Amino acid sequence: MTGRKGPSAELGPPHFMIARTTATALLVLGLAGCGGSGAAKKPSGPRCPGMLPGASARVVEHAPQLLICSYAAGAQRLKITFDDGPSAWFRFDRAQVERVQTTIEWANTPNQQPKEVDHVGAGAFWVPATRELVASNGYRLLTVQVLRPSALKPARALAARIAPHGLGPNHVPVKTGP
Repeated sequence: MTGRKGPSAELGPPHFMIARTTATALLVLGLAGCGGSGAAKKPSGPRCPGMLPGASARVVEHAPQLLICSYAAGAQRLKITFDDGPSAWFRFDRAQVERVQTTIEWANTPNQQPKEVDHVGAGAFWVPATRELVASNGYRLLTVQVLRPSALKPARALAARIAPHGLGPNHVPVKTGP
């Protein structure tokens, strides 16, 4: 067995360990007294945008470029997904095309078929079976799922009224060249 070269343990801890120990002790002292509240403040996380007037909102899920929020106001309940990932318009377009293919062209499931919704973002469609409005302004893909009210017409109207608040100005990429 070979012996360790360099300073021996008898010389004491390395300087970086002393600095860390001193900093930790100062932090503990600072939190314990000196007028502090004794509790460290948590960094604030993502917040849900104000989408439904007078609603309580909570973050359901958060990941880079994705935020899912739950909203409740009176009898209204919504779950809204804010997807700011790349190629939002392309993904919106693909979602609509694929839903048409699977619910109209390959099968006939009327309650799953996308219904165009005018005047919401650069494009939007409503799916009655899932009670979801999917919309995009070119930068963001927004999904509004209406949990309550349960009647379809009021649910669709609520989603169409709320969705524009989650989208900014329209910017649909235009293909140029071959």
